[in-house]
Amino acid sequence: MSAKNTTTFLSQLIPTNLKEEEEKFLFDPLYNPQFEYEEDIDEEALYRYGPVSQEYLSTAQAILNKLVHKWGNEENYNDEVQGRVLSQTEVEEYVKEYLDRNHLSNTITYSFSSSYMARTSVFQNTLRIRTPVQYREHGIQSVLDHEIGTHVFRRLNDKKQPWHRRAKAFDFSPYLATEEGLAVIHAQLSLDDRLLFFPALNYYAVCRAEYLSFSELFAELKDYLPDKQKRFNICLKVKRGLTDTSVPGAFTKNQIYLAGAIQVCQWLVKNDYAVEKLYVGKVALNDISRAWSQSELTVSDLLLPAFLNERTTYKETVLDIIKTNKLPVRLSAT
Repeated sequence: MSAKNTTTFLSQLIPTNLKEEEEKFLFDPLYNPQFEYEEDIDEEALYRYGPVSQEYLSTAQAILNKLVHKWGNEENYNDEVQGRVLSQTEVEEYVKEYLDRNHLSNTITYSFSSSYMARTSVFQNTLRIRTPVQYREHGIQSVLDHEIGTHVFRRLNDKKQPWHRRAKAFDFSPYLATEEGLAVIHAQLSLDDRLLFFPALNYYAVCRAEYLSFSELFAELKDYLPDKQKRFNICLKVKRGLTDTSVPGAFTKNQIYLAGAIQVCQWLVKNDYAVEKLYVGKVALNDISRAWSQSELTVSDLLLPAFLNERTTYKETVLDIIKTNKLPVRLSAT
């Protein structure tokens, strides 16, 4: 699935009456939003990224429980681990410095707007940042390592490859789980704590949404996420595509972040942490070897993020992520 097709598909899942239904729900949390869409959403669209999976549910629950045990809830975690909220000027200065450090100042631009749906996203060569800004002092690099250090660099390398925009002709698999899993890992590199809280919360929310209504899910997630707006957004992400959210059912995309991170960690362990191999392009783990056999590039030809300059530190961090989250990854190869 191309990035363009993915973006178009996800935009179709944004309810046309979202603002009205959000206001109704936040006024009465027992109300289940009745969403409308520009086009009818086929039920099969909910499973475009695979069926609801329980495979890593116990791992997700353990991560969530660890956060509650150590910090109480996500707000306390953010205050201690992520630090204070930055101003827009501070964010802009950090973005400039990050682009300079990664030699991308002439390649990637950035813009601020209140109209952006996502807090942070990259469209073509523009980093889009939603205002008012919601970044914290220790979290801004985490976001940039995810969006630019992973997604942008993989795309820039992909553009040099024979399969660019021709993945079907090369019989390549969908790469999104690998893409987002790698980005999840890289988002932890700059943080003092490696807990995969939001990937775990998203995975758990999909599992529970399969059985719960919107309002029931919202109530169940309160212990982890006290902030009502953040909690509404999580519920929206896993219930989008449904018209009547009083019925059980889930859009499964949000499971790929934790699942992908686990799969990427296992690949790194088995492949001596040769993460540069994953920058051959936007390619799934099971196609990496075949991609390299068909690429005319060598590792030295690749564009790589600055955080990969310290390979020993990178390996130690990945091991810390695996151990901190007790991921089901075999470490016998290390």
